[in-house]
Amino acid sequence: MQIYGVGFVQASQWVREGYTTIDELDKEAKLTPNQGIGIDHYEDFLIRIPRTEVEQHGAIVRKTLQSVNKDFVVTVGGSFRRGAATSGDIDCIVTHPHRDIKYISSTMVDKLVPHLTKSGVLTAALAVTSKDDGTKWHGASCLPGSKIWRRIDFMLVPPEQLGAAMIAFTGNDIFNRSLRLLASNKGMRLNQRGLYKGVMRGKGREKLSEGELVEGRDEKKIFEVLGVTWRPPEHRVV
Repeated sequence: MQIYGVGFVQASQWVREGYTTIDELDKEAKLTPNQGIGIDHYEDFLIRIPRTEVEQHGAIVRKTLQSVNKDFVVTVGGSFRRGAATSGDIDCIVTHPHRDIKYISSTMVDKLVPHLTKSGVLTAALAVTSKDDGTKWHGASCLPGSKIWRRIDFMLVPPEQLGAAMIAFTGNDIFNRSLRLLASNKGMRLNQRGLYKGVMRGKGREKLSEGELVEGRDEKKIFEVLGVTWRPPEHRVV
C-alpha cells in the first residue's frame, strides 16, 4: 500500500480484516494520526519530487537556521546528494561546526520547527525528537504557493560525527551495507556515528564492546582507513 506509517504487519492485518482500498481505510478503519495523514496525502507522498523543488526546501531550512546562527550547515542527502533528478523525500542533514548536539537539537525544536510551522512550510510533525538529545525529526512540508505535501526529515549531527553521517544518509543502501561489511571483515564497525576499531564480538557476531573511535568527522578519511578509493556521492549507486 505504501502508506506512511504503515508497515507490513499493519497492512497484512488490514487485508485480513477485509480492507482492500485506500477509500475503505479512510472511511472505516481505526487509524493513528500518522496513518490518517499518510492516507489523506497518499497521492502526494507517492509523487517524486523534482530536484529543483528539493533544492527549494533545503534552501528554506538553511536560511531559517542561518538566521539564528550563520554557521549552521544544511546538506540535503539521500538520492539528491547522489545526483538523482527526482527524490522520494527530502533528507536535511543539519550540523554546526562549533556546537554540540544539544544546541543543534534545541535550535531545531525551539526555533526551526515553530518558525516553519507558523509560515506554513512544515505541515505535519510525524516523529518528534527530544530537544535534549534527539537526532531526528520526521514530518511533512509544502512550498509556498503549492498544495502538494512532501515528506521531509531533519537528521541532526554533531560535528565530530559528520563524516560518518554523510555516508549513512547519502546511501544508497547497498553501497552502505557493502562498506559496513568491509569494516566488519577488518575487525571494525561503521555506523552513522563513526568508524570504530577493536570491536569485540561473541557468538553469532553479537557485539560485546563498542570499540575505539577511529574516525567520525571526515568522510574521505573513513574511506581511506577502510582502504577504499574515494567515491563521490554520485558514484555511490550500486
